[in-house]
Amino acid sequence: MFLVEINYLVPIEVVEQHTVPHRAWLDVEVSRGNILLAGPKVPRTGGVVVLLSKTRAEAEKLIKQDPFYINNIGKYTITEFSATRRNQLIQSLEA
Repeated sequence: MFLVEINYLVPIEVVEQHTVPHRAWLDVEVSRGNILLAGPKVPRTGGVVVLLSKTRAEAEKLIKQDPFYINNIGKYTITEFSATRRNQLIQSLEA
């Protein structure tokens, strides 16, 4: 799994101009099973995405399709982690 942290590089007004296509991309990737969780930080200085990619290269390829990434809206930090504690929902998604 990969934890992706997005920190906005532009004013929130610019972020808002790209939010609709970003959310559409998120919806597609959630429906494909590539994204487990996603949402804005509180306060809204960026966002967090949890990916179910098998490799870092796969995770990076996916992130590069995000309209926020394409339009340089934020700085992306990708952290791979091993989820050693999982509830049953997550176990079923990874099967």
